[in-house]
Amino acid sequence: MSSKRSLTDQERAQRRAQDRERLKQAAQQLLTSEGWARWVRVRAMFHSYSAGNCMLIALQCHDRGIVPERVAGFRAWLKLGRCVRRNEKALRILAPVTVKERDEHGEETGERRVFFKTAFVFELSQTAITAISSSRTSSGGPSMSSRPMTLASTDARWWRPTTTSSRRSLASSSSGWRPRKASLPRTRSRR
Repeated sequence: MSSKRSLTDQERAQRRAQDRERLKQAAQQLLTSEGWARWVRVRAMFHSYSAGNCMLIALQCHDRGIVPERVAGFRAWLKLGRCVRRNEKALRILAPVTVKERDEHGEETGERRVFFKTAFVFELSQTAITAISSSRTSSGGPSMSSRPMTLASTDARWWRPTTTSSRRSLASSSSGWRPRKASLPRTRSRR
C-alpha cells in the first residue's frame, strides 16, 4: 500500500504560484475580444461556477480545442453513467475548502477559514458511456440526454436547486421547482 506523502512548505508555495499564474493568464485572455467572447459563452453555460473558474475553463478548453458543454469531476461522471477516457488530461479549477480554526492547544475556536485547492474536472467530450449505462438506455432506462445537466461542482449535485433556499420552501412556493397540480373544476352538489 502506498501512503500519501504530505507536501513541504516549498511545494505548497510552488503549487499556489502555479494556480495564481494560471488564473492570471486566464484573466489576460479577457483583454482580447475573442477571449472575452469565449468567457461570456462559458459563463452563460456554467453560471453556478465562479468567474475565476469560468476563466480557467474557457482558457484550458480553448488551448485544447474543446468546446465546453458540461463539466464534472471523475466520480461525478461515473455516477452519471459515463467514464473518463484513458489518457485524458483534466481541466484544473479552484475548489473552496473550509477549515476550522484551532488555537495553540488544538481546540476549535469556532472560526472557519476558506482555502482553495486545485480540483480536477473533465468535459463531456472527454468521457464515454459506460457499458452498464449503455445497456440501461437500450432497455428503456434513463439516458444521459433525458436528465438535466447543470453540474455545480465536482460531485453529482446536478439535481439540486442552485438557490440558497431550502427544498421545502421551494416546493411550497408558487414559483418553486415542483409543477403545480392541475385544479379540477368544482361541481355543485344538488342536495
